[in-house]
Amino acid sequence: MTLVLQSAGSAVTGHVEFADSPCFANATLSGTLQSSQLMADIVDSPNKAALRTTLNGGTMVGTYVVTQGTTCTGDEGSVALARRP
Repeated sequence: MTLVLQSAGSAVTGHVEFADSPCFANATLSGTLQSSQLMADIVDSPNKAALRTTLNGGTMVGTYVVTQGTTCTGDEGSVALARRP
C-alpha cells in the first residue's frame, strides 16, 4: 500500500495505491486527523474501507475494515506504514 496524503487543518485527503488487492487498486482517501489519530475512508467505487490509525513520528499503525462493495466486504486487518525518506 502506498499513501500520498495532503492535510489542511484537521482534514486529510489523498490517493492510495494497493498491490495485489482484488477490490482496491487506485483509491481516494478522505478523513480527519485529531491529535495523533487518523480516521479515514478509502474509496475505490463500489468498494469502501474504514481506516483507523495512530501516527507516531514517521510511522502509522492501525486497522482497516471493508464496509461496502463487492466480495471484499467484511475483510479486515492491520496496517503498518512508514514514511519514505
